[in-house]
Amino acid sequence: MRYAIVDGQRREAARGLEGTCPGCGDPLQPRCGEVRVHHWAHRGTRHCDHWWEPETPWHRAWKDAFPADWQEVRQQATNGEWHIADVKSPHRGVLEFQHSHISLDERRSREWFYGRMVWVVDGLRLKRDLPAFEEALQSRHAASSRPILYDVPIVGNHLLARWLDSHVSVFFDFGDHDWGNLSKRAREPIVWWFRGERSHSHARLVPVRVSSLIGHYRDAEESLKLLAIPAAPRPRAKLTSPPSPQGRSRQADWRTRYRAWNGIGRRL
Repeated sequence: MRYAIVDGQRREAARGLEGTCPGCGDPLQPRCGEVRVHHWAHRGTRHCDHWWEPETPWHRAWKDAFPADWQEVRQQATNGEWHIADVKSPHRGVLEFQHSHISLDERRSREWFYGRMVWVVDGLRLKRDLPAFEEALQSRHAASSRPILYDVPIVGNHLLARWLDSHVSVFFDFGDHDWGNLSKRAREPIVWWFRGERSHSHARLVPVRVSSLIGHYRDAEESLKLLAIPAAPRPRAKLTSPPSPQGRSRQADWRTRYRAWNGIGRRL
């Protein structure tokens, strides 16, 4: 874990410190090697939270997008069960950043435990996932262009198939991968939002800017802004040819007669 309690304060791991676990209260040791990110660990291989997984730089990058006191927040249920959430937004609930494999039973347990939560999944963990995801996108059907909604085939999309049974939103993160025109429109990395809408063969995906996702959870007033394909410009009105000289003279004669008649009428 990233934080331990040191002299009553949350502190990151550093050589020479001694801390206690914010979950169980047991002593923690700082692990500050050169290969893995610096972290706190229980003695031996023990973990008080069995949902714990080794942190990667990918985890830390996502966590660092949120205030420190939102990170690694202890959650306890009425039955006494407790776990440590990756990030808990006071506005919109828990974000869990998932890099390693997770079983279906554990995923359902976390969704039930946290209730109001979303997953952010590392789409680059397995080499096969990105090519399969791109291939599935080639067969997409555009359900909407404003905002962009794609119906994507499930067959062959291994990453999507593994998360089909989730009851909460899932965001697939492929880093700064270039998605062509979508990336040009977004002008920054995007994540793919799977909202749980699916048929027997297709699932609905929505491209979202990373900054929009982060802003949505940081700020209670910030809505999740979806990408849209600009509407086609309206056709210009056809220009009519100017009236002929003969038409202009007739129009002038008519106005002259009308003015003359109107003047006579007023005098009478």
